[in-house]
Amino acid sequence: MEKLIKKTTNSVVAALKGADEIYDTMFDIVKKNVTGVLKGAGDVANVGTVSAVKIVSGIIEGIAEIGGEAGKTAKKVVRGTLGAVHETGGDAAGMIKDSVRGAIKGTNEVGGDIGKAAVGAVEGAIKSAEEIGISTEEALKNSISGAIEGAGEVGESAVKTVKEALKASITGSKDVINTTFNDKQ
Repeated sequence: MEKLIKKTTNSVVAALKGADEIYDTMFDIVKKNVTGVLKGAGDVANVGTVSAVKIVSGIIEGIAEIGGEAGKTAKKVVRGTLGAVHETGGDAAGMIKDSVRGAIKGTNEVGGDIGKAAVGAVEGAIKSAEEIGISTEEALKNSISGAIEGAGEVGESAVKTVKEALKASITGSKDVINTTFNDKQ
């Protein structure tokens, strides 16, 4: 699986290097390449959450090499990954949390703005949910949980940054954060 993820990351980066505007084509390129890695893995249902984190974080790390901005990149990569999971028969709803967690992990690895990445990843998850027929409320809750868990792996200040960014930018996130994480700030 590691070789497939690395190959996918390299393919995405190579395709985007030739694009005039990387964000216009990123979603389609990510979705196509992640679909390929999932089909190559065999049983999509058993690819697992660890792989979702590795796929998303690996692609984000690769895109950072060509100058991708954290928020825009996270949004397109999470959306493309979830679309690919759905297209190959996997449980996209179940992968939301870990895809967003992967976006935070990958962004942190390259020193990017994890607040922007959290907002972009949550937006990407919600957009993907709308496109494939998953409850947007469920997508909001799962993606916020993934963002905060991913930030928790980085440290307390990262959690604070992510919570503040989400509360300021994503409609409904304040209520989810306050009730799910008992955060009344």
